[in-house]
Parts: sequence; C-alpha cells; structure tokens
Amino acid sequence: METILLGVKKPLSILIWLVIMVCSLPLVAAQDTAIDGQLLGFNVSYGGKVYDSVTNQTTFSYIVVGASAPHDLSHFDIGIPSCTPPLLIASTSPTQAISFGVDPTTGVDGIKWDTSLSTTDSRTYSIGFIGNVAEGSVQVAVKASNEFEIANLSGPSCEVVSIDVDKFVTVDGVTWENADDAPGPQYQAGDQVSFKFVISNIGNVELANLSLTDSVYDTSGCSLPPTLAVSALTECTIGSFAAVDGPHENIATASAIVGGVSVSATDTAYYFTGNLPDVQIDKTISKDGGGTWADSIRVANGRDVFYKLVVTNIGNVTLSAITLVDDTHSTQSCILPGILNAGEAYECVVGPFPAGDQDYTNTASVSANFEGATVSDSDTASYRATDNDSSGVVIIIEGPIDLIVGNIITIFGLNIEIDPNNTILTTIHIGDIIRIEGDLLENGNTIIVIAVVVVVIDIDIILTGSPGGPIYVPYGCKLSRNGNSNNFKLKCKKRKKTT
Repeated sequence: METILLGVKKPLSILIWLVIMVCSLPLVAAQDTAIDGQLLGFNVSYGGKVYDSVTNQTTFSYIVVGASAPHDLSHFDIGIPSCTPPLLIASTSPTQAISFGVDPTTGVDGIKWDTSLSTTDSRTYSIGFIGNVAEGSVQVAVKASNEFEIANLSGPSCEVVSIDVDKFVTVDGVTWENADDAPGPQYQAGDQVSFKFVISNIGNVELANLSLTDSVYDTSGCSLPPTLAVSALTECTIGSFAAVDGPHENIATASAIVGGVSVSATDTAYYFTGNLPDVQIDKTISKDGGGTWADSIRVANGRDVFYKLVVTNIGNVTLSAITLVDDTHSTQSCILPGILNAGEAYECVVGPFPAGDQDYTNTASVSANFEGATVSDSDTASYRATDNDSSGVVIIIEGPIDLIVGNIITIFGLNIEIDPNNTILTTIHIGDIIRIEGDLLENGNTIIVIAVVVVVIDIDIILTGSPGGPIYVPYGCKLSRNGNSNNFKLKCKKRKKTT
C-alpha cells in the first residue's frame, strides 16, 4: 500500500462524507393513493413550517408513525418543486442516507431518505430552505416491502422571500476584500478603512421596506431604494475610518418586509492591525512506521499505526504555554517547547497503536498563549478498517475539476467516481477546486478513483445556467445570486480558530 499526494494542502473547510446507498429489491406491486390519511399503514402528517429570521431559513417537517403497517418502511420521499430560481436547500433531518432527484420507484421528484423505519417506531423528517418559503402542496411517498403509496400534503412552494448582504473592506478604495474569515487582511494602525455593503434580492418576490444596520458603524447615511426587484441589488459605501489596533470584527444586517413577513441576512468583515496570535495543528497517520503520512488510510485489524502532530505558529507573535492533547491517545511523550516563534513549527510522533476492526477517527488539539490571550486549533486523522491492506493505493488529490460526466469527475487526468447520491454533485462544476480522498481501482486501461472523502476548498464557485432542481448548500457555505437569476455563487468558509 502506498499513498499518493497530488497538489495537497491542509483543507480549510468542511468535510462532506459520501453516503453508501443500499439497492432496493425489484418492485412487484405498487399503489399510488393514500387511504384514510395513511400510507401503507403509516400515519404521515405535516408538522408545519417554521421560519427562523436569524438564519433566514424555513424548515418544513413531516411526522411518520408506524400504526397498522404490515411491513417496515424502507424509504420516505418529500417532493421539492422545481423553481426558477431554484430553491436553496440549507438543512435536512435526518442528515444521512439522503439523495435528491426523481425516485425511480415512486416517481417523486425531491428528497429521499433511504433509511428504514420499523412498524412500531416514529420519525420526524425535515428539510430547510434559505429564505422565507411560502407553503404550497407537495407529494410525499412511503415505500414498504415492494409497494409504495403517495399523498399530497402541505410543503414548500416556489414563492420565496429572501435577502442577502455581502460586506467588503478596503484601504485604497480600489481593491475590496470580502473578508468573511478571521483574522482578515492586515492593515497598519491609522490606515483609512472603508466598507461596502451589497444587498441582493435572492428570492422571487419584490422586497420592500429595506433597512441596513452595522454592529459598529452608523449606516444611516446609506440611501436605500423603496423596493428591490427580484435579482436586483443595491450598494452603499461608508467610511473612511481609522483602523483600530488589534483584531476588528463588525457585522452588517440587511432586512426587508413583504406582506408583513420580515426577512434578514447578515455578513461579517474582519481585519487586524499589530499583533496577531494564531496557531495551527496538522495531524496525519502512518501504517508503515512513518514512511508515508496521510490524513486517512486503509489499515488491517491489529496493524500498528503512528500519528504525527505538527504544531505551527501561523501568527506574527511568539507563543508560549503550549499544550497538546489527543482525545484518545496519550501525548506525554511529546516534549513541547517553552515558546514557539512566528513561523516556527514543532513536530511529534506518537505510537505505535494497534488498529481496530472498525473505521476510526480521532482528534488532536493544541492551545497556546500570548499576553493572556489563548488561541487553539484541532485536526483529525482517520483510518478505514479492511481485511487486507497489503495492496491497493490510498490516493489524495486536490485540484480543479477538468470534466464532469454524470457522477464521474476528472482531476489531473484521473477519473474520480463519486456516489451518485452525494449532494456535492448538485453544486460543483468544471473549474471548481476540491479535495478527494479515495481508493484506486483498475478498469482495463483506465484508472478510477473511488472517492471516500470530498472536501470543498475555500473558493468562490460560480454556477452558470439555471439548474432544473434545488441546489444543496453545504453547512458552512453561503449561496447567493450574482445580479441575475442564472448566476450563483457558493462561498464556503474556512475552519474557525478558537480564541
């Protein structure tokens, strides 16, 4: 076994794990009409709609209860209307074993949970959308054994009241930085800082009664239009202000009211001057005594593994009082330095530890001090249990997507097969930079990477064209429209440091 690293850097955003779906048995009988509010003996009811103005999300819920069902439920569908612009999916519950599109068994176009439910249990299913989504009517479906039934219940419609705000910062009035992630750009104390706010209507209903506030600065000088048409935007610039010492954070909030319904959105801008304490830890794993290291490997039960922990001072000041812990293994053998200067790194290897017979992930954490301020970071390493790890390759690729054909993407000339039910396929397109961890399979003259972990790198992803169905917005990411209904931007934040 060897590990191949292509263009690898430490991921700065969220992990999206692939879901392995279980194929159903062939359908031998089907019904498509609900009887007395029941679907194949399961009581299915609409739990209602809840709009959260803080997150600008609407959640629709459904309760499924096993009543007189003769067979366990095998999967549950909720229809999602095909809208222009498409609905933006922000959350699902449960979060696992889901897929989007047309269910080939029931014909319902929406979300499918491929998770069983016994005849004596109950479960609440929910799906959340960005914006204040009005109620309409959707199809829901229950499949049990080799039958299914469909009913119409209340659910999301294509009428969406939604707003977005982006905040930018500059010191020269020319280069505007969308400084969403701390610490943001570095300026000098006394530099003249200005902020630009861009408010967009990302719904499909005209907005009215617009307002804009900031957690630090007065925005009363911003002249906002009385209404904001669908896909339109308006801008306002304030400043300049003298840059303050140390780290700076301020939050913009844009709001609107339509028909008595209030919607809002927030965005944060960061910058810093002077001292910036910061620390990072990089954890990797090896099964060959330290010959090769990776974030994730395949390993046989009982084989020894080692972990390498690299602590780096990524700030601009000297750190002290450094601590290093792991949630599973002892780090007492690591002799930590008393101080770590800016740009310096410390490395420690712990082990060996015998691998278990189950897939496993553990976390290492570091903390350090500067003049009473504590900074910290954490990172994981993992292995996947296998019966035989004497052959095969774990491959890690990071780079731009060259080609997408169905669920096969190509990076650096390598074909990478992604589970067709993985929601990342609804957002990526050619040119996007992603990170893949997976296994190699040989198929004639073609090398295929079976993706196991997919990481969205911290970039702006432009989705051109109007998708035919909903778009899944991964946790930690924000999707907004760029001035017209056929151009979308997906922006994923870097992982946060704890201070």
